[in-house]
Amino acid sequence: MGYNYRLSNMQGALGVAQMAKLPAILERRRALANRYLVAFAEVPTIGLPVAPPRTQVNWQSFMVRITERSPHSRDEVMARMKQDGVQVRPGVMAIHTQPAYRELAADAHLPETERATRESLIIPLFPEMSEAEQDYVVDRLLAHTRA
Repeated sequence: MGYNYRLSNMQGALGVAQMAKLPAILERRRALANRYLVAFAEVPTIGLPVAPPRTQVNWQSFMVRITERSPHSRDEVMARMKQDGVQVRPGVMAIHTQPAYRELAADAHLPETERATRESLIIPLFPEMSEAEQDYVVDRLLAHTRA
């Protein structure tokens, strides 16, 4: 049920060295996230994350929701994106449906959590991502979610 996330000395040293790069990394992630937000703003088949007012998001990942308006389910979109060479993964995972907890939460009925689990998709976002690579992700996601 759990993992050991303790860092080794080498991992810790690498992390400390990376801290000097953090402002540039966050700036790049925010720029790429903004490009996604603009690209998908008017697309009813793609639900976008919303940043609360007066916050500055670090965009560790970029999760969208493949809405009911999409001609393809989230799982179908995932499979098609992977065929196109775009690495995507599920977003939200409802813990009460996971094998380790299923028996403990057998009576749980969480329709919004379950819907988010069915719809959520994490698309690529990393500081070294080029605009051409991001444009390809946008193109492929639009191709697989447009009616």
